[in-house]
Amino acid sequence: SAGAKVTQPDGDVLELARAVPAWGKPLGRSTVIGAEVIHAIRQELAQSLADCVFRRTDLGTGGHPGDDALDACADLAAVELGWSAEQRATQVAAVRARFPNRNAMWTAV
Repeated sequence: SAGAKVTQPDGDVLELARAVPAWGKPLGRSTVIGAEVIHAIRQELAQSLADCVFRRTDLGTGGHPGDDALDACADLAAVELGWSAEQRATQVAAVRARFPNRNAMWTAV
């Protein structure tokens, strides 16, 4: 159901996590699991790290999720999308740039 994704991963995501147990683990300290990133790329056709972080998963919803979570997400996306090390670095830099003051929980506009 459409509302199920808000509270828990949908069936396709859970199947991915069962197929590859490492994908069932959270990315860094976030609540997003690796299978959500794989699902975003395979089923929702995400093509960039920014798309995975800001639109297809909740990874960037609460602000900067931490370098460990971004790096784990980037590693999954790089393998899945066949990125070179340079492409991966460019993708990570683009996402990090969208968190200008990553140490602040709230940034006044």
